Formats: sequence, C-alpha cells, structure tokens
Amino acid sequence: MIKDMFAPGENLVWEGKPDKVAFILGKLLNYLIILAALAFYLFVSYTVGSQENSSVSFESELNLGLAVVVIVFVIMPAYRAFNWRYIHYAVTDKRIYFTSGIMGKDINVLDYEAVYSPHLSAGLIDKLRNCGTIRLNPKAGSNIKVSAARAALENVPDANNVHEMIKQRALI
Repeated sequence: MIKDMFAPGENLVWEGKPDKVAFILGKLLNYLIILAALAFYLFVSYTVGSQENSSVSFESELNLGLAVVVIVFVIMPAYRAFNWRYIHYAVTDKRIYFTSGIMGKDINVLDYEAVYSPHLSAGLIDKLRNCGTIRLNPKAGSNIKVSAARAALENVPDANNVHEMIKQRALI
C-alpha cells in the first residue's frame, strides 16, 4: 500500500483511482482521429485499387483496416481496463504519490516544492463522468523524481476539489 511509504507525521489528504470508464475509453479525440485516418487510407486504397493496372487488392487493404480497428478499439481498451487495476494516487500534506505497473510496481513521488502550477483539464468523457486530469508542471531547476509525462493524475473523480487541494499545498 502507498500508506506504508508515508514519512512519520505525513497525513493522507486524498486517495483514489482514475474513473474506470473515462480511463478505459481514454481520449475520445484520439479515437476519432484514428477513424478519420483509417477512412482516408481505405478511400485512397479503394481509389488506387480500382484502377485497371493496379497490383493493390482492396480486400487486403480492408483486412488491414479491420486489424487496425480491432487493435485500437478492442485491444487498447482491454489493456487499459487491465492496467486500471494497478493505478492508485495518494495526496498527502507533504507530497503526491503515484503507483502503476502491471508486471512490477512503479511508485513515483512528487514533493510540493517541485510543483510549479497544477493544471486541470477535462475532455468530453471526463465532463460526462465528472472527472478530469491534473497535470503537475515541474518547477524549472527542481530535482523532480517523476518524468513530466508521468506527473499527472489522470481521470480523477471530483477533480476540481483534488486540484484545489494540490494547488493550495503547492503554492504554500
């Protein structure tokens, strides 16, 4: 558990996991872009394949498109559903903890002194599920222990309150 890592006198302020539905579905815009790119690819393949001397078979291109759809819309959400079980966040009065990892356990810690300005964002699915992503921008020159990409609490339920808690502690 994350609580076992707390320093003496460190108090838990909030703990939780990403919203399951929002985390599994991910960013809706990414799926729409992939669908649009796939439609364009199939359109070009059909146009080129319909010419008389073309060696391109539209049927093989359609099979490739189907494989992309299966990967993007079945395997990726299944992976995210499996991965969701291993993600956990904890906010204490001194720092923020992130745990993740399917094969092993990755535990990252971010002290408030390293946080420049927490940023809250919410996509369409986040707004429908009343959650959001809190990005923790590192201060310049800080000795940050977490990569900037990992310094985010993704799809956090009740993100506005969690964001305010982090913001108040980061600006002290």
